[in-house]
Amino acid sequence: MDSSYTFIVVGMVAAVACGGSGSSPTAPTSVATTTAIPAQPSTWKVNGWIGGFGVGGWVENATVRVGSTASATTNAGGYFELEVDQSGLLPVVIEASGFHKSESYLDVNFSKTTTISAYQLLLPNNNTAVFDMEFFDHVFRDSGTRGTRRWVTIPTVEIWTKKMKCLETMEEYDDKYCAKWEATATATPSVFESYIRSVVNTDIPDLTDDVLSGISITTKSHATGTVLELPSCGERQPSSISVAYMTPGSTNLKGYSRAWSCRYSTGEVRAGDIHMNQAYHAADLKVYQHEFAHLLGWRHPDGQEAVPRLSIMSPKPRTITSLDRSSGRVLYKYRAAGNMSPDKELSGNTINWPTWTRTFDFDAPNMHMGSEMGPTVMAPNPFTNNPTVPMGQGQFRGPLIEEVDY
Repeated sequence: MDSSYTFIVVGMVAAVACGGSGSSPTAPTSVATTTAIPAQPSTWKVNGWIGGFGVGGWVENATVRVGSTASATTNAGGYFELEVDQSGLLPVVIEASGFHKSESYLDVNFSKTTTISAYQLLLPNNNTAVFDMEFFDHVFRDSGTRGTRRWVTIPTVEIWTKKMKCLETMEEYDDKYCAKWEATATATPSVFESYIRSVVNTDIPDLTDDVLSGISITTKSHATGTVLELPSCGERQPSSISVAYMTPGSTNLKGYSRAWSCRYSTGEVRAGDIHMNQAYHAADLKVYQHEFAHLLGWRHPDGQEAVPRLSIMSPKPRTITSLDRSSGRVLYKYRAAGNMSPDKELSGNTINWPTWTRTFDFDAPNMHMGSEMGPTVMAPNPFTNNPTVPMGQGQFRGPLIEEVDY
């Protein structure tokens, strides 16, 4: 790994005389120089630490496989070492008794040092009070049929302060939603804005373990008679959520409130809209929490009654539970958008440590983008040294897709 290639560089140096008559150019001369360029290493040392989510401490006797052949077992401190003779984005499989199998990637790149460090928290499969894969798959992965969806930026929230009357409806899920509406001269009730601010300032940070916090809230008062309709995903303002108070007007609009989210095919939510139906506004904070949770990544794909555990997605009693909180912590702090069932990352989502050596695309403001450094030789703290901003997906996000929830 200390060997080098020597290149001989031949340059032509020409001197041109200027000034009085009789001068002539000096003939070009050849100058040979040598430059030593380090050879690429043939093997890389990989070390790392494997911890357990929600159960504390490190995981002993976990089997870690990197690439096609390299394998090691963690010691009592969750530490492992191995050597790989491959480079690039290598698949990583981690298995341990009492935990779900983890499938992810490690970036072993020529531009990195010859020592690569990794860090991963495994999700327990024997303690549903801490983590329940059935619940996580159902609520965040549509019963395991696709990857997770969530924000990779900090959104802003815009509260519309005038009541809207529906002009045209569209039908979906045996219910109607408003597709075109008009701003009235009537202000929304004070509880409308109060509940929205409560959810944004308290419940969203609670559900994302403070990853989405300090969200900016603005208000907008439309001129009476302004006609609006649902914009396409491409027309929505990026990293924004609008919230409207919807009344039936002369239509047969029914009782559901709804949330629309625009996301990339790889799972990153780009924008959202919420219509709070007049039938629910004045009295039920839980409906506000439910609709905002939809925009955070929560769903009830088979209906609210089919949600396997008590949750803000459940019908009655609808409430934010400890399982909602721990699942949101996994969603926003420990797994990238698009994470697949049972615990499989999309290509490009790596477990490199420190986090600035990962191949994530961090979009969140105030993210520390440190210069490329050699990985630390000290073990990360499983309780404090964790990502504190949303982890992005990568450079190839695919088309924008609209999703509707109620």
